[in-house]
Amino acid sequence: MLSALFAAGDAVTSQAVPLHWYGRFARFNLFLAGLHGACWFFFDAAQRGRALARWERVVIGVALAMALASLVPGVAISNHVVAREVSWLALTYRDVVPTPLGSLVSVYYVVALAVLGVRTLRDPGPGGRAQGIALLFLTATALHDTVVFTFALPTPYLLSVGFLGVIVGVGVSVTARFVQNARALETALRALRDTREVLVRQERLAALGEMSAMVAHEVRNPLAVMFNVLATVRRGVLDAQQTMLLGILDDEARRLQRLVSDLLDFSRPAALRRAPVDVAALVHTAVDAALAGVADLSPLPAVAQDVAADLAAVLVDAELVRRALINLLDNALRAPGCTGVCVRATNDGDALALSVCDDGEGIEEALREKVFAPFYSSRPSGTGLGLAIVRNVALAHGGTVAYSETAGGGATFTVRVPRVDASAA
Repeated sequence: MLSALFAAGDAVTSQAVPLHWYGRFARFNLFLAGLHGACWFFFDAAQRGRALARWERVVIGVALAMALASLVPGVAISNHVVAREVSWLALTYRDVVPTPLGSLVSVYYVVALAVLGVRTLRDPGPGGRAQGIALLFLTATALHDTVVFTFALPTPYLLSVGFLGVIVGVGVSVTARFVQNARALETALRALRDTREVLVRQERLAALGEMSAMVAHEVRNPLAVMFNVLATVRRGVLDAQQTMLLGILDDEARRLQRLVSDLLDFSRPAALRRAPVDVAALVHTAVDAALAGVADLSPLPAVAQDVAADLAAVLVDAELVRRALINLLDNALRAPGCTGVCVRATNDGDALALSVCDDGEGIEEALREKVFAPFYSSRPSGTGLGLAIVRNVALAHGGTVAYSETAGGGATFTVRVPRVDASAA
C-alpha cells in the first residue's frame, strides 16, 4: 500500500498542477519513504519469527522521527520548484529542491534498506535470497532517485521500477516459504501417521502377547499329560492300526507343543543379556539345531556357512539371536523347491549382518508385507510365529530384519544388529 501511494505521489511530478502541490506531494512522499523503510524491518522480523533487535528499533525510531519531520514545510523540502525535461521520454518533471536535511533523510533511508538487504542475503532462509536481491534493487533505484531529486538531473525516476522488483521478490519469498511449510506439514503428517500405526500395532501385539502367554500356559500341562499317556500306552502290545493312530496322535501333540513354544517365545519380553559372542560358533550351533528339527525332510537341502574371517566378537544375546537364526533356517529348509541354503555373517558398517538365503520359490510380491505378521503362514503345518519372533529379536537389539529376493530365485532374510560397546551393553 505504501509503495502504491508513493508511486502515485511520484507521478504528480510529471503532471501540470499548481506549484504549491509539488511541495505537498514531495513532503508526503518523503514521509511515505520513512514509513516504508520502517515497515521493511517489521516485515523481516515477522517472517523470521523473532523480536526486533535493539539497533533495529533505533533505526526504526529515527526513520519515523525523520518521516514526521518531513511533513513540516521548509524542514526537509524547500519551496523552490525546478523543472527538468527528459526529452527522450517527452516528459517534464517539476521537482521541489530538498534542504540539506532532506538530502540526509533520503540517504538515511537508502542506507537502512541496503543494510537490511545485505543481511537478508547473508542469512537468507527460505526465499530470502530473492527478497534480499529485491531489497538491494530497491536500494539502487532509491539511491538513483535521491541523486536525481537532489541535483535535478535530466533523467526519469526509477523507484517505481524498484517497487515492481520488490513485489516480485516478496512474491517469490512468500511462495518459497509456503512450499517449505507445506512440505514440513506433509512430513509431520506422515510421521504422525507412522507413529499412530506403530502405537496401534504395539497395542495389538501387547494384547496378543498376553493372550498367547495365557493360552500357552494353560495348554502346556495337558500336553505333558498326553505325552505321559502316550509313552505308557506304547509299552503294551499294539496292532498295526493302533500303532498308526498313536503315531498320528504323537505328531499332532508335538505340533501343538511347537505352537506352545513359539507362543511363549513370541509373548516373552525380550530382556537382553548381551555378552561377547563368537559369531562363527553361534552360526554353527544354529545350523545344527535347525537340521535336527527338519530331519524328517527328504531330501534334506544342503546348508553352507559363510562367516567373514574378520568378524570380531559382538555383544548380543546369544540365545535370542540363535533362536532367530533357527527360525529363519527352518523356514528356508522347508521352502518349496529348496535344494540349498546359505547362512552368511558379514560386517555391514557399524552392524553385524546375518543373512539366510534359499533357492526355493521365494515369496509372492503381494504377500511380502504379511510375512512378519503374527500367525501368518503359507505352510499348513506352520505356526505363523517364526518370522514374528525374528523381528522381535531384531527390534530388541535395536536392529532390523528385511526380506529380499535371492539372485537366481528364492528368499533372503537379513537380520542387521547394530554393534554396541561394553558400557552401553
